[in-house]
Amino acid sequence: MNEQESIQIIKDMMMKAKASHHRNSYYFIIWGVGLIIAGLTEFLVVNQMGNPMGYLGWMVVGIVGGILSGVFSAKESKRLGYEAFMDKVYAYTWGGFGASLVLLLIGSVINQINPIPLVLIATAIPTFVSSGITRFKPLLFGAFVFWIAGFASFFIPVTYNSLVFCGAVFLGYLLPGILLRNNEIKAHVQSA
Repeated sequence: MNEQESIQIIKDMMMKAKASHHRNSYYFIIWGVGLIIAGLTEFLVVNQMGNPMGYLGWMVVGIVGGILSGVFSAKESKRLGYEAFMDKVYAYTWGGFGASLVLLLIGSVINQINPIPLVLIATAIPTFVSSGITRFKPLLFGAFVFWIAGFASFFIPVTYNSLVFCGAVFLGYLLPGILLRNNEIKAHVQSA
């Protein structure tokens, strides 16, 4: 292998890594939309109408979001024919967060503790890590929004925690996801 071939291999690896983090826009958008819907459902159905069935929105979003994420991930891996190292880092970061989140939610429900402040603070961690991996500043901003909103939720009446949650998810997931998606489209147009 000559010097030119080595340089081309490195460039190809860098392009795959860059494309990999742009594909993650889907997850931030799908989870952002779903979690905002669940938060608004809780606020309207549980807090305004007094019907505890509104809490089921969280479970529905968790199941549907998990299925959509899994299907998208499998299709992307098959379509690309490779898995970049950063894809594995993402998978372990967010997979570990997901497992921890399930345990946190089960423990909160069993002990009748409002999970929203804890979930927001926990969500900041993989968002922060993702911002470091991708060097995408809106995710760093999102991580700080999650930390601040989570801490603030301890001092806000529980009735309004779901609205704080929605605002944090909009700024921490949905907005960065849309910006990431726009970057993906720009990169695709430039490479075409």
